[in-house]
Amino acid sequence: MALHNVLELASRASDQYDRGDISFIIACGALVFFMVPGVAFLYSGLSRRKSALSLIWAVAASNAVVIFHWYFWGYSLAFSPTATNGFIGNLKHFGLQGVLDAASPGSPLIPELLYSFYQMEFACVTVAILMGAIAERGRVLPAMVFTFIWMTLVYCPLACWAWAVNGWGFKWGVLDYAGSCLVLGSSIIQSCSCGRVQAAALLRLEVVLAVWPIPGHLADGPRRNYLTSVRTTFQWSV
Repeated sequence: MALHNVLELASRASDQYDRGDISFIIACGALVFFMVPGVAFLYSGLSRRKSALSLIWAVAASNAVVIFHWYFWGYSLAFSPTATNGFIGNLKHFGLQGVLDAASPGSPLIPELLYSFYQMEFACVTVAILMGAIAERGRVLPAMVFTFIWMTLVYCPLACWAWAVNGWGFKWGVLDYAGSCLVLGSSIIQSCSCGRVQAAALLRLEVVLAVWPIPGHLADGPRRNYLTSVRTTFQWSV
């Protein structure tokens, strides 16, 4: 029965949409996905040895949290076409209900399920950039809890404003094709805010280090230039 439903869905999609459009968006989504490990390698290469692995793990774990959040209610809060308040969506597509082969709200040329996947990859990249805020001073598990809350309260409303058909920014003619405001702006501002909150802890740490300095062989800086090079290759390839 499940296989029959899949085949029927594929048949309807092939009749309604052009395979070239679908293939192009799949390729674009895959390229955006490659930016996530690229950011992880960048943070690992620029951090000290003790934090290199934890930053890769933080980016990978945040990617999993965002995927679950997007399936749970993220897509519905960001792109629900029936929400008309202009600020945030409703739960019409909770758990991706009704998100299959219908025309996407972003373009009638691709199915909504593919559109959801493509937008999810931008959310993953945004949170991956945000994970740089925990470098050298944050813990992974609290960062994952923060990621879920931040996606709900910050990213989804911003995505609704700029990209949803009923968003107030979209109606005013806001054009944010590559996510320069949504992806980079939100992640950078939030990273600065997290750094500001943790500034007091860093100040106390500097006072302690002034009294008991770290030995020279332990106070190492970033020495993994090859990881930074791999990240640069990934980003320029995309």
